[in-house]
Order: sequence, then C-alpha cells, then structure tokens
Amino acid sequence: MQQLLHSYLSLAEARFNDRAEFLIHNAIVTAQNPNVQDALQRHQPQNISTQLNNIVALYPYLTYILVLDMDADILAASNRDSSGSVFNTVTWLGKSSLSHPLFPNSSAHQPLISNPNVDPWLSQQNTLQQWIMAPVIQKGDQLGWVVLSFDWQTASEDTLLQLTKEQNSRGSAIIDALITNQSNIVIVSSTPSQEGKPFLASDDIHVISQPIQVANQSMNIYLLHDKAQLNAVFAHTDQLMLSMVAGMTILLITALYWGLHRYLFNRIAILHQGTELLEQGDFGYRLPNLGQDELGKLGSAFNHLAESLAYLKAQLEHEKQTLDDRILARTQELEIANKKAEASAQAKSEFLAAMSHEIRTPMNGVLGMTQLLQNSGLNERQKEYTDIIYQSGSSLLIIINDILDFSKIEAGQLSLDKLPFDLEKECHEICQSLSLQADDKGLELLLDYDSNSPTTVIGDALRIRQLLVNLIGNAIKFTKRGSISVKVNSEQDQNGLNIFSLAVIDTGIGIPKHIQPHLFSSFTQADSSTTRKYGGTGLGLAICKKLCELMGATLA
Repeated sequence: MQQLLHSYLSLAEARFNDRAEFLIHNAIVTAQNPNVQDALQRHQPQNISTQLNNIVALYPYLTYILVLDMDADILAASNRDSSGSVFNTVTWLGKSSLSHPLFPNSSAHQPLISNPNVDPWLSQQNTLQQWIMAPVIQKGDQLGWVVLSFDWQTASEDTLLQLTKEQNSRGSAIIDALITNQSNIVIVSSTPSQEGKPFLASDDIHVISQPIQVANQSMNIYLLHDKAQLNAVFAHTDQLMLSMVAGMTILLITALYWGLHRYLFNRIAILHQGTELLEQGDFGYRLPNLGQDELGKLGSAFNHLAESLAYLKAQLEHEKQTLDDRILARTQELEIANKKAEASAQAKSEFLAAMSHEIRTPMNGVLGMTQLLQNSGLNERQKEYTDIIYQSGSSLLIIINDILDFSKIEAGQLSLDKLPFDLEKECHEICQSLSLQADDKGLELLLDYDSNSPTTVIGDALRIRQLLVNLIGNAIKFTKRGSISVKVNSEQDQNGLNIFSLAVIDTGIGIPKHIQPHLFSSFTQADSSTTRKYGGTGLGLAICKKLCELMGATLA
C-alpha cells in the first residue's frame, strides 16, 4: 500500500513533466509560425497581436505571448489571456526583458524554461508564473525569441486538486496535496489557503513526500492523508486481498482437482478395477495403455504380473495332483502349530490381564504385613531386616506401577477423568505427604500457590497427583542440601481460559546439557551411575511426559 501511495506522487511528478514538455512543444510550434518569423525579419509587428491572442486561447493557463528580438526587446505581445481577459501590453513594446525575474539568463539557442516566480508586469502578483522560451529560427539563422508566460501556480493547484479527487474516488483518503520550496514554505496546495505558510504536519495526519525538480529548482511534493481513514482503507484492502487470495486458492484447488480427476483419477480407477479383477482370480484381464508416465509403467507392471500369475496358476493346477498329500500334511502341521500359538497367546493375554489387576494386591499385602511386623516389638537387627524388606518392596511396587502405567499408556488404554477438584488443596496435600522425606534429608519443601490463580479446576486429580509426586520425588531424590520449591500460577489466554503453570525448582545435582534432549525417553537416566546411586527404572519422567500430552500440556 505504501508503494501505491508513492506511485501517486510519481504520477503527479509525471504530470508536471508532461506539462513542461507540452509547453516547450507549444513554444516551438509558435516560433515556427511564418507570421512571427516575418515580423522579426522585418522588425515590424504588423498587428500580429491578434494571432498571438488566438494562440493564447488554444492553451489553458497561458497568460500572454511575447515576441523578442535578438536583444531581448519586446517586438510584439498578446493582450488577452487564455480566459479571454484583456490587459494592456502596449506599454511593454520596446521594453527589454533581460531584467525580468522570469528571464532564464541563458544564451543557448534552444528552448528554455524558467523557475516559477512572481511576474512584476502583471497587476496580480500573488501567483507564480513561468516563462517558456523558444528560439525563432529561419533558414538556420536565429531571428529572436518567442516567450509563453504560463500561470504555473493556478495550473499546479488544479493538477493537485484533480489528482486528489481522482485518488479519493478510489478510496485514498487524501485531504490535501501540496508543494513546498526548499525553505519548507507551501507555494502550491490543492487548498490554496495553505499557500505562503510553513508546512507543519499534525499527529492525526499521515504524510508521504517525494522530491521533484521544476525547471532548475528543487521542490518537495506532499500527500496528506487522514490517518483514521487511511487505516480503514488499509484494513479494507487487506481484507479484500485476503478474500482474493482465498478465492484464487479455492479456484486453484478446484481446477487442480478436476484436472487430476480427468487425467489422474480416471487412470487410477482403471488400475483399481484391474486390481479387483485380479484379486477375484481373473488372471486373463489386461489393462489398456495408461500412458508413458509412472502410472503407465505401473499398468505395464500390472499386466506382467497378471501374466506371471496366470502362468503360475497353470503350473500349480498341473502339479496339484502330486502335491495334495504333502499340502494336506503340511496344513495339518500348520494347524497344530497355529493352535499352539493361539493357546500361548491366550495364556499370555490372560497372564497380563491377571497381572495388571492382581500383581499390586500381593505386593501391597507384603508391604502391609511388613509394616505390622515393624510395629511388633522387634529387636534392632530384626527391625533392620524388616526395613530392608519394606524399602525393597516399596521400590518394587513403584517399578511395577510404572511398568503397568507405561504399558497402559503405550496401548492407549489409559483414560482421564474430567471432574472439578481443588488444585490448591491437592498441592498442599502432596507437599505435606512428601515433607517427611524432605525433612529426613534436611531439605525445605515450599509451596508457592499464586493467590490470583483460581483453585477449582476440571481434570484428573489422581493423574495430577501422580505427576507432582513423581516430579517432587525426583527433586528430593537428587537434592543433597538446600530447598525445593513448587510454584503454581496461571494466565488467561485470548479465549478467557486459565492456563496453569506448575514448576518444581530444586538445588540438586542438575542435568548435563547433552543428556537433556533424552531426558523424557523411556528407561533413560542421566548416566549409569545415577541408576546405581539413586535407583529407579528411568520410566518416571517418560510417564509424566505422556500424561502431560494426554492432558494437552507440555513438560520441559
């Protein structure tokens, strides 16, 4: 859109340049007038003012025409402007034009155009005029000059006004077009009340400018737009372009679809029909020629396959009588092996089903009885043995739970609840239940729940608990000293939904950067020494990662 607005300025500059060329051409044509040449040759006006008036009337914005001799003295002059107004030019005859501010001050024998300036010979001196001079040459000799006085300011005002109207009719929101000199003074404006004042743009105006060259004078042309209207035009243009792109995309997709349907899909349908016939046992069917491209090659390969299958079918039928017994025996062996495989698979399925439901029960019984045994008045050695049994059983139960949960997730059998629960309460209970482990290691476990965040959420409270217990447990396991912080806060998205962030921050041993990309892979820990020192299967973070993905969250 900015390029389009600048093109308006280029269009205005082109109109100024075209007008200058047009005026120079008119001056040359006037200089070639035989009556003008004869008057200069004889140095007698011979009442050519009437002809000069007729020429002035042909070209808008011309003020007068002068005929100068080689000394730049006025030999003849028109006395009517292009609008038909009469003014006295008789007093100008014989006057020298060398001191006139519009005289180009050049002796070159070629057309000249002056810088815009005030004409002191005119009664109205508040407009800028321009002289266009062309040499009068007859048979190779210069006889004098023809001067066209042009109302540059009025013509420029009309040009800018016309440009403004044209572009506003196309929705450009132009409120003014103006030209300033090098002192930043407005000399021409589509609203003449601004002329003669310094150009100052207000905050609600969008300004686009471009330097232009008028004769030998550098000026600047400005387009002033109402920002609010221009922004509305931009928005409408963007919407229109988006609609056009969408429409063209739909047309392209439709054309592509029909093209593919005619050229590609029909041949694919023929190939599919042949495949169905081949599947039904019709090995004598052959595809027609589908062309020389990849589909054509595929059709040829299909025909070769059909021929090979027909040959093999004939061979099989020929040898069928001799192979019946061997096939029957082999079939019976395969049936027996298949039944054994099915029985084995059934037993495996039943075992896994029983294990997924029952393996936790005896393990919980072992742990429960171990706890009872610990509280039954044992001596120190016996208590040490039962502690080892309880710790080993707890570790085994964690491994079993991880393996079963991981298996359910991998099999897609894990379902999540969507029920309302108190997230802040769950976090407090989890931190409270794990605080004993943290106290045993001399660690401080802190919960920072943002007071501006809601407490009641909808989700699976059990899986949230499992997720936090695993993350906080890892933090306790790998932290020797310091503290562990659990931070919970939320932000609203553009739809008004609360997006929660749960962070577990510890002062533990850390994770090397080269291990971090593999941290959430199954059966992966930082290194082999981590497993020997801290234990674990390497499934905890993998399960947490998959739980987060099932809940539409991310874990990093």
